[in-house]
Amino acid sequence: MSRIERPACECVRLALSAIIASETFARSERLRSFLAYIVEMDLSGKASHLKGYSIGVDVFGRPPGFDAGSDPLVRVQAGKLRKLIEEYYNKEGAADPVRIRVPLGSYVPEYSVVSVNAPPKANRDIETRRPRAAPAKPSRSWLPAPVSSHLALFSLLPLVFLAPSVYPGATNAAIGDAQFALSVQNRFPSQALALPRLRILRCWPAGSECHVLADAVEKAAGYHRTVRIAGSREGDPAPLSYAVRVETQPDGKGVYVRLFHESSGVTVDTRHFSRDQLGSAEAVAFEAVNFTARALSVNGPLYRHAARTGIASGLMECLIHRTASLSAGISQSAKSTVCRTTPPNVVAAITPQNGVPSAQ
Repeated sequence: MSRIERPACECVRLALSAIIASETFARSERLRSFLAYIVEMDLSGKASHLKGYSIGVDVFGRPPGFDAGSDPLVRVQAGKLRKLIEEYYNKEGAADPVRIRVPLGSYVPEYSVVSVNAPPKANRDIETRRPRAAPAKPSRSWLPAPVSSHLALFSLLPLVFLAPSVYPGATNAAIGDAQFALSVQNRFPSQALALPRLRILRCWPAGSECHVLADAVEKAAGYHRTVRIAGSREGDPAPLSYAVRVETQPDGKGVYVRLFHESSGVTVDTRHFSRDQLGSAEAVAFEAVNFTARALSVNGPLYRHAARTGIASGLMECLIHRTASLSAGISQSAKSTVCRTTPPNVVAAITPQNGVPSAQ
C-alpha cells in the first residue's frame, strides 16, 4: 500500500460505505458508528475535535463529565476497530482502491490509494501451478452489491445510522426505540399523531443540487419511526410540526439545510454542504442519511428542542426516558421502562421482553 495523495472526499465516502456494508463489520454496530463518525468529522474539517473525550460523549454516550484518561472505553474500541479494518482489507476489501486506517496514537483516519501491481517475478512460477481464476470483469465495481446504486444506500441497515451520537448499547438502543415507536404506530394508529410531524421543503428548479438533496433527505427521514412525514393535505402547523428547508447558498458554492420548528420559526439544527460533498449520487445519499440520523434520533436536536420547550408528547417523553435510562446503564422493569403517560393498552402491547420492546 502506498499513500500517493489524499483521495477525494467522494472516494473516501465510497470506501466507508463499502466497509460499513461488509460482512466483516456486519455484527459490529458500535464499530460501524465509530468509523462513520471519525471519517465524517475528518472530511468535514473537524479532525481537531477527534479526541477521546468527544468520541466518548458523541459516539459512546458517555456523560459530560467523562474522563478519557481514566476510562479506557474509547482506546479499547479503537483497538478493536483497527483490527477489524485490517481483517476487512485482508479479505473482502482486498481489491478496494481506497483504504481507510486509524493510526496508532490517533483517532484521525488516514486514507491511502492502492496500486495493483503485477506479482513479483520470483513468484510467477508458483502462480502458474495454481488453477487459473476466471478473468475479472473489466468494469467491476469495488463496492459490494448492496451499495452499487445510490438509492440502495437507503436499505443499508438504516437504523445503524439512527443515532451516530449513540449511548452505550449504541445500535441496540436505537433499534429498540425504533421498534417501540413502530409498534405503537402499527397497533395504535392514533398514537402516531403524538410523534413530531416533519415536512421537507424543496427548492426549485427540479434537478438542482438542493432539490436532489431534499429528495434524498425525505427518503432517509422515512426510515425514522421517531417522526412522521407530513401528508400533502395536512393543514396548519401544529405544536409538534417541524420542517427541513433545503436551499442553495446565494454564492452558489454549496447547499444549506435547516431544521426548524414551524410554529415559532426557531432553528433547531443546520448543516452546510459544499459542492464537493454533493459531487455524486452516492455522496448525496450518504449526507442525507447522516443528517437525518443526527437530527431525528431520540437524543438528537429535534427531540431535545421539544423536551426543552415543553411540547414533547407522552410518547416522545417515553422514548427520551428510555434512551436516557439506557445511557446511564440502568436495568429497568417493564413498568419503569414505559412512561406512565402512555395509555395502559399501549403499555400492555409493547411491554419489553428482556429489555427489548415487541415489534409485532
